[in-house]
Amino acid sequence: MNRDLWIGRFARLKKLGLLAALGLAVTIVGVMTKPAILVIGVLLLVPGLVYLYVLTILHWKDRYRGRHSDLWGVLILIETTGCSSWSTCSGT
Repeated sequence: MNRDLWIGRFARLKKLGLLAALGLAVTIVGVMTKPAILVIGVLLLVPGLVYLYVLTILHWKDRYRGRHSDLWGVLILIETTGCSSWSTCSGT
């Protein structure tokens, strides 16, 4: 595993985690006040959650599956979970 690469990835996760914490607070305020604030809070949460999901995939791939492209690993897992089809992920 490339240690410098993972240090950068976890630093990015930390920044997105702070953004997600802010998004959680804004979401809670939005539930009690206006729907527009709720939407802003959710939009602040999404990047951190998606990056955490991708980082988990990349770690698993790097640790157990070898030296293939990181993008390839993420695309394979997204495809196998069914999220490659918009209708599947949107619930319609």
